[in-house]
Amino acid sequence: MFNFFNYNFMNPMGMTNWFMPGFSYPSFFPSFQFPSFNWFNTGFIPFNFNFNQYLPQLSQPSLFYQNSSYSPPKTECSSNDVLPESSNVDTFIKSEITKKNESKLDDYNAYKGKRLAQVALSNSSGWTGYCAAYVKSDIQAAGLGSYKYGHAYQMPSILRNNSNFKEISPDNIDVKNLPAGCVLVYDRGAQGYSKNYGHTEITTGDGRAVSDGITKNLHKKPSSIFIPV
Repeated sequence: MFNFFNYNFMNPMGMTNWFMPGFSYPSFFPSFQFPSFNWFNTGFIPFNFNFNQYLPQLSQPSLFYQNSSYSPPKTECSSNDVLPESSNVDTFIKSEITKKNESKLDDYNAYKGKRLAQVALSNSSGWTGYCAAYVKSDIQAAGLGSYKYGHAYQMPSILRNNSNFKEISPDNIDVKNLPAGCVLVYDRGAQGYSKNYGHTEITTGDGRAVSDGITKNLHKKPSSIFIPV
């Protein structure tokens, strides 16, 4: 009988030449050993095989949840929530600050404010070093309170007892945009003013302030602000 497959009749299980005819099994895989296992032990897996590396990478999470009882976690934002874009964050913050500043001026009395500013402008004579005396005289002349003794830095305690004025926080306030008749107070040594007396002045509503002289470039942050009410 002609042996077409080079079958080894003496060793019927030695069929290594069927699959590797060009080299011998022991020289090519010297350390390889077929696993010895029990044919009836169905729970034994002779080779470790990682199925995860052959799974396709899903480009859309929705494919993973399709035909599955699992649903992705929901965020706290509903579909109707609109968050400001990063490019609009500065505009958003500025608008919120503007709203807060406008709320500070809710009780502002425009009639009293304009009257006080007009009186202060008419009485201004140039810088003399008596800013507090001018401001207190202007308040009295405008009919908004009697003249009280005190230096510029003492104006807060004077105006807090005056029902025609209300104190507001100077934080986030653009002083050049304040309406007319607001009294600005700078503590001793604040913003470069006198270390002994401080400074005080009245806004005119056009970016300036006046006491004995006129401040044309109004930009310094005051220690206290009082608005006419």
